[in-house]
Amino acid sequence: MTKGMPKPLEKIFFYFPFFHLLLVAGSGLYFLKNISLTSVGIIIFSTYLVPLILWRLLHGKYPLHKGLSPIGILARDGSSWMVAHRLQYLFLTFSSLEKILILIPGLFSLWLRCWGSHIGKSVVWTPNVRILDRTGLHIGSYSFLGEGTILSCHLIVRKQGKLVLLYDSITMGEKVLLGAHAHIGPGAKIKDQELIPTYSKIMKGRYLKGNGDGYEL
Repeated sequence: MTKGMPKPLEKIFFYFPFFHLLLVAGSGLYFLKNISLTSVGIIIFSTYLVPLILWRLLHGKYPLHKGLSPIGILARDGSSWMVAHRLQYLFLTFSSLEKILILIPGLFSLWLRCWGSHIGKSVVWTPNVRILDRTGLHIGSYSFLGEGTILSCHLIVRKQGKLVLLYDSITMGEKVLLGAHAHIGPGAKIKDQELIPTYSKIMKGRYLKGNGDGYEL
């Protein structure tokens, strides 16, 4: 269970996406008025490095833990996952911010490693991959993630009137091929060289196979 974070700290980070948006907009305006390498650096810092640095600092003291934990206004403790989610909110809202990283070979994998994921070499990210949690991925080398695939290390359910978070890592071996629009959820484990058909849904203990087994060439 995720415990220990003060509830007021979680509430402060509820407002971070708005602050982050203002910071990025302000750095963009500064760039338009002062076009230079310095202003480009300010945009990169405010957009990508501010949330990442904050997460690394917070994660050192309030790490994410696998398993079930209460979240929301009825939870006694603050949630490290909730803070991580708010820090990533701008990237979830404006996916083009990360599509820029995918265009540069190796940069998107490096970006995920900085958040705490373990990414092998030469992983192929198609432009419309959706990463909902950048903190808990274990993806082996030479894997391929098809268009529209979604990777989420969390699931939220309601139990006895309270919100409960399930957080667990996603583990993929080497040379895995994820078909288009596959949904990979918390606790999923995919073996080396496995082909996951299109529209499949996988999470811990559950595998709903999709409607495409691939093509014989």
